[in-house]
Amino acid sequence: AHEVVDLRHAINSWLGSRYECRCAWWKDSEFIPMVGENWQAFESQKRLMKVLFRRTPWLELAQCNKCSDFWYIATDIEDDDWHLRRLSSDQAESALRNDLWPDDFEAFQHVWPDSDWLASYGYKSLEDWRQKHGSV
Repeated sequence: AHEVVDLRHAINSWLGSRYECRCAWWKDSEFIPMVGENWQAFESQKRLMKVLFRRTPWLELAQCNKCSDFWYIATDIEDDDWHLRRLSSDQAESALRNDLWPDDFEAFQHVWPDSDWLASYGYKSLEDWRQKHGSV
């Protein structure tokens, strides 16, 4: 395990400032629990990202300001974890322009607000919420 970490650091140094972020370390489909060092590392990385669009309060498309990678991020506040899916620039553009999203998080119950949640915050529908919060 230490050799892998050392190798990652060596590769990161070799690649230079473009990879001063964790994106190069993450798989295309990543799971990050909201505990301990994971929480801090993800929150640190999140500060390097610009949110481009929010599908729900817990689903967003973001782009890393350091390496320009696109990430579709699900924040599961019930199970306390993040799920990330790296998107190509074509996939990100398709999501933003055509509302065509990867189906990775469609079955995740806790990232889709139900009508009671929406009503309790004064929204008639998810579309009503998106009109106020979707575009960043």
